[in-house]
This record gives sequence, structure tokens and C-alpha cells, in this order.
Amino acid sequence: MSTDVFSTKFAQDIYKQKYSLDGQEKWADTCNRVVSAVCGQLLPNKDKEKIYNFMLERKFIPGGRYLYSAGRAYHQVNNCHSGDTRITTDEGIFPLKDLLNEEKKVLSFVSVNLKVQIVSLNLIGIMIWSPLDGNA
Repeated sequence: MSTDVFSTKFAQDIYKQKYSLDGQEKWADTCNRVVSAVCGQLLPNKDKEKIYNFMLERKFIPGGRYLYSAGRAYHQVNNCHSGDTRITTDEGIFPLKDLLNEEKKVLSFVSVNLKVQIVSLNLIGIMIWSPLDGNA
């Protein structure tokens, strides 16, 4: 049995069960699906090709939620936050619900001064926030 790019049948089985689209997708197809879905219109082709090759060679592997969700009908890879979640901004710490419809610079370990707009609070109390173009 071919293990595609995986060194053991166990690794191949986990990949097929958890991340391969319909259990039929090969690793190269997964790499293409993830790069296309995540980087599609955001990066030039040469950068997408570099990321694809890093993934193909398994030098860079996105988190499991990306391997599973990217490019599927329901692409859910973001964390949800309740309105009571405390957010650190350049102006202090606030409950997310207090920031509705405001633009703030959010401070985090990933991106310092990511400028976002809190755009909605749904019926179960989950906020959706959107990075503002050119500020991520």
C-alpha cells in the first residue's frame, strides 16, 4: 500500500481519516486546496507556490483545522469569542461586547496593532470581527 508522502501506514490513515477531502485526496491535493483557500487572492502566485512547496515537502504544515476546513463548503477555521471575552487594545482592556461597531487596534502575540472592526453580535452572543484592509 502506498503511503503517499507519509512514512507509515498509521500516519497515512490519520491523514486520510481526518484531513483528506472525502478520504480520496492525496497530500499534494490537500496542499493545493489549503493554499488556494487561505491565500487565494491575498498573495502573489510566486508566494503561494513557495507555501505550496513548503507544505508539499512537509517543511511547513498548517494547523489541523486548516488542513480539514480550508476549501470545504463550510470553511470554519477561526476561534469564536463571546461578548464577555476581554480584548487588549492599544487603549486598554475591554469586554468584546463593548467594542461593537468600533475600530480598534487589537494587541496580541500574533499581530501587534492589528486594526479590526467588531462587526456583529449574533443571537447566541458570539462576536464576529473583521480585519480592516491594509492593516493586518
